[in-house]
Amino acid sequence: MNKKPSDEQWLLNPKGIRSITVKDDILVSGSEAGEIMIWPWPLKPSSSRKQKVSFDFGRRTFGKPKQQKTVKCLVPQMRASYIVTQNGEEFINAIDIAGDKIAVASGDYMARIYNKSSNELVADFWTMKPMHSVAISDKYCAYSSREGSGIVTLPTMEVIDESHDFYGKYYLRNLAIKNEWVIGGSYEGITVFDIKSGELVYNLTTGIEESEQRSFVQKFSINGDYIVGNGTQNQIFIWDLNTGDQVTKFPGPPIHISSVIMGGDLVAAANIDGKVFVWDLKTGEKIAELESTLGFCNDLLIHTGKLGLASSILEIWNL
Repeated sequence: MNKKPSDEQWLLNPKGIRSITVKDDILVSGSEAGEIMIWPWPLKPSSSRKQKVSFDFGRRTFGKPKQQKTVKCLVPQMRASYIVTQNGEEFINAIDIAGDKIAVASGDYMARIYNKSSNELVADFWTMKPMHSVAISDKYCAYSSREGSGIVTLPTMEVIDESHDFYGKYYLRNLAIKNEWVIGGSYEGITVFDIKSGELVYNLTTGIEESEQRSFVQKFSINGDYIVGNGTQNQIFIWDLNTGDQVTKFPGPPIHISSVIMGGDLVAAANIDGKVFVWDLKTGEKIAELESTLGFCNDLLIHTGKLGLASSILEIWNL
């Protein structure tokens, strides 16, 4: 299968894109310098002219000579909002949106909630270690660092009972909230907890928890009644979120998986070198193989028939 080049290349932030998400008609990107940018979605160019920008090519590898690549990028029309965290230096590791609130997890040991319209800081949480992930719903906000995880109720910001087993989970690099459940992905697989009772609903194991290669980290994404996650030997698993039963699995791209995403009937997985496989969830058919222009991937998005890959730029494919 021929690798399809991206249809659009967008310059959102010269400092790169660490994390990205889309909800309804907005796109939110987080940089490696504490910057959160909110854009109208879908993106529209400020002009037909493209801007030439040079970037480092490929993932960061110690001792490997840096290579440069020049890309002609579209520049989007005026962003809706621009937020800079207090220090303005830390990675924005995760972003989630619910209603009028945006939650972010950053490398300065903080998780923050902002008002989407006013950019006002609504609340923040501090831990002893850098924040890796955050998830928000209309009722709850969950956050995770190397030190542990926590959940608060909204809008009261009351901490959910810390005796819950969820608080013993560490290094959750991914979080999601679905109704009264909180889902976390770590070296131990994917774990689903009931928020109110604190009881374990089920564990989803993919072999990562048994691997001696601790560089494997459990990635996952939920969409409707399904959850997608990666396993050892680059397998991509699909489960029924309500029951925990495995629905199907696909062979993913080689090397370590950096991101998985699901939207509508599409499932995608990217490796750390920016190679992306896309499948049709209903048929199980692999419908595309894609490759990042800059040779690495920090995050993926799927929305309204478009797949986005975040690196130093945002690349978009029309699927």
